[in-house]
Amino acid sequence: MRRAHESPLALITLFLLAPVTSCDNAPTGPIEEVTPPVDTPAISATLEISATTTGAAFDADDYVVLVDGVEIGHRLGLIDNISVSGEPGQTMELELTDVADNCQVNGPPRRTVTLVDDSVTNASFAVHCVAPAGLEGARLVFATGSCDIPGMMAYHGVCDLYTLPLDGSEGRFLTTEGHSFQPAISADGSTIAFARQSSDWRTDVYAMDVDGKNPRPITDDGRSWDPSWSPDGTQIVRVYGLAYPGWPGELQIWRFDDEDASSLPLPTPAFAPAWSPDGNRIAFTGAGSGNIFTIAPDGHDAAVLAVGGTGPVWSPASDRLAYGMAGSVFVIGLNGEAGTQLLPGGQETAWMPTDWAPNGRWIALTRRESAGNDVYLYDVYLLRVDDGTMVRVTQDHRSSSAVFVPGT
Repeated sequence: MRRAHESPLALITLFLLAPVTSCDNAPTGPIEEVTPPVDTPAISATLEISATTTGAAFDADDYVVLVDGVEIGHRLGLIDNISVSGEPGQTMELELTDVADNCQVNGPPRRTVTLVDDSVTNASFAVHCVAPAGLEGARLVFATGSCDIPGMMAYHGVCDLYTLPLDGSEGRFLTTEGHSFQPAISADGSTIAFARQSSDWRTDVYAMDVDGKNPRPITDDGRSWDPSWSPDGTQIVRVYGLAYPGWPGELQIWRFDDEDASSLPLPTPAFAPAWSPDGNRIAFTGAGSGNIFTIAPDGHDAAVLAVGGTGPVWSPASDRLAYGMAGSVFVIGLNGEAGTQLLPGGQETAWMPTDWAPNGRWIALTRRESAGNDVYLYDVYLLRVDDGTMVRVTQDHRSSSAVFVPGT
């Protein structure tokens, strides 16, 4: 017989008292709490590769480092370091390559290093350079600081003259007052003419012995700079201007015998004069056009030699001129042929010749490298004329206008 009106409470009680049947494979015991995995940062190690270069006539384009036979992203400087990441315990094969022929790595250029856990492993290469053929016994004089470089910048800031032998021995300052620049050395190697600026912005040509002793003024007009010697040492051609050093003006020949000057009749204002070693011509840069002119010392026969150039320097035989144009270096003869490019350059890296070695084999250069934001780095380099080999003389980024000391 069916029971009607059965109590809901009785139904709930029956449900609660019924045995619980577990689902297939479901746990019947207590459930353990599971902790999600935590990412553990990978342990890395760092290899720091460095180079130290001593001597003279350094590698011109830095070094290449190979790691396990592969070139790393950028070149290693003469005094520089590069960091490479790896794993602790990792072994790496290092090799320093592209070292100039006149430079040698002290110790093995190839070595094996093992990275240390969570630390920096150091690998250092020591390189020593000597003067290549044609530069043995040579000595340079150059300006260091913020200096005038014809065709590159006008003089400003602090600048002094420095002499450096290319045998690896120490150089030294020839001036220390902070306002000397534009060195020019007499043909006999005994005397340096240079420009010096006073605290009231007056600039005059001075002279001193090649060892820096006996400095004395040659001009006292406050408007003279850019000196260049006659071959016999009795005269100097200089710029006489109305503005600041590096700007064009008249060319005047100063005579030591009567301490007087005479102006050359020029077709254009000029700067950067250079008297030829044979004494027959004076080269200069014309203002505005930027052309290279030559003129006889008596003021006759002014003529354009190269279009668009600046900063001429004579070969020892007086048969060629090196000059800068658009950041590149060119050489031209005196018979009217077109200039030949010796060294390409541009806005970011510009080159300017500053002197030709007495043996005719090397040309001194100033390199201007852009560091961005109108900041430029200046260094002295030497270029071998016959094959384009280059060596670097300075690495302070503030040296320029190098000239060879004759007889060294």
